[in-house]
Amino acid sequence: MSSDNSVLILHTSDGYRIAHIQGMGNAYWWPACCTKADVIIDEKEEDALYEYHERCLNCGTQNPEWEEHREIYPKWVKDNFGNSKVYNTISEALTASGKLLEEIGGYCEYGIQFLKGYEGKDFPK
Repeated sequence: MSSDNSVLILHTSDGYRIAHIQGMGNAYWWPACCTKADVIIDEKEEDALYEYHERCLNCGTQNPEWEEHREIYPKWVKDNFGNSKVYNTISEALTASGKLLEEIGGYCEYGIQFLKGYEGKDFPK
């Protein structure tokens, strides 16, 4: 059975962040309702119905379709790396990644990797 996970290192303009990620391919899926790079989807669960709903905060579309892009979706970056400490050097990030790998049991299907395509960009707000 595939675990489809890795410890990713993200390099942004302010440093390096790390995270344990499952389904890294989701980084490239954007809502199809808007063409803005800063489109934000509000994720909610309806308490009474236990149904998952999404709403685009730019155009109001409920449960928008998603499409694959070549660029990484900034909200995915924020959601997955937003709680990470910012490391100043690649060496610090690699050391922390090794520790994170140990914390999750020492196994990742794809190991420790660098997330390509976001180097030097500002971390999403």
